[in-house]
Amino acid sequence: MVSFASTGFHLFRFLGVDAFCRCGVHMTDSQPNLRSESERSKSSRLHSHKQLWVIATINLLVLGIIIFALVGSRQQELDKAANTLESVSRSIDDVLSWRFEKINLALLGAVDEAQQQALRGDVSWECFEAYGKNLDERLPDTLGFLLTNTQGRVVYASPRALSGEMSITNTDHFVQLRNNPSSGLVISHPFYSQLWTRPIIVLSMRYLLPDGSFGGVVACAVSIDMFSDIMASAVIVGSSAVATLWDKKLGLVTQYPRGRFWLDAKPSPPLRKLIEHDAAPSIYQHRRADFGEKKRIAFYRKLSQWPLYLSIGLYEQAVLAK
Repeated sequence: MVSFASTGFHLFRFLGVDAFCRCGVHMTDSQPNLRSESERSKSSRLHSHKQLWVIATINLLVLGIIIFALVGSRQQELDKAANTLESVSRSIDDVLSWRFEKINLALLGAVDEAQQQALRGDVSWECFEAYGKNLDERLPDTLGFLLTNTQGRVVYASPRALSGEMSITNTDHFVQLRNNPSSGLVISHPFYSQLWTRPIIVLSMRYLLPDGSFGGVVACAVSIDMFSDIMASAVIVGSSAVATLWDKKLGLVTQYPRGRFWLDAKPSPPLRKLIEHDAAPSIYQHRRADFGEKKRIAFYRKLSQWPLYLSIGLYEQAVLAK
């Protein structure tokens, strides 16, 4: 019995252990390995995700730096262009104001001469001829001078004025000078004449008779190209530069480049607002159909001594392309 029991026990233990080993013990021994592999896989995935987040964060940081640099560079280029526009506009202002001042002084001298002749009892062609020739010589860029009586009839025209149509009878500026005693120098809107292929403007002022009444006007005609040539220095800021000069009534006086001159041209809404408010020199942006609706950056300023308004602008794209 003992031997059988012992043998059975050992057999059972052998069979049981073997079966148990096949059924469980082997799995129990391998379980730590499975957990270890799972943990390593999970750890690897977490590590990979962490790496991706780090890479993404670095990329975003680099992208942010690039965007910041581009925005800063863009603003720097726009600021540089604005400074150049301001500097060039100031130079053009100086030269234009000087040109207008020369004509203004010549007309003031002509007014004094006309009033002196009126005191002597006669304002005539013969009496004014020597003075008129002298004006032509002193201001060779003009198209000549003329003198009218109270009715607007020309009583004298300088030699250069005879080569073109310069009648100002019933014109707006003559009527303004006749009806407004406080008028100083009046600058007409540009207009085409029969003998001049390019528009001209007339600068004029009134003179008085000895009794203080209106005696007539002295006037000087100039081509708008005389002023647009001065504004040609706007090309310094870029090949797409356009310079325009406007009067208080929002009429275009002259432009650069010359091109075709539109008598009915109007300023852009931002420029119109600046002119109407006699605003201080400032930068502004605008889009216009005649510029293909492309965004332009421009600088505005009123001329130092005259009711005229200068604008110089160029394409923003041209600025940033540099």
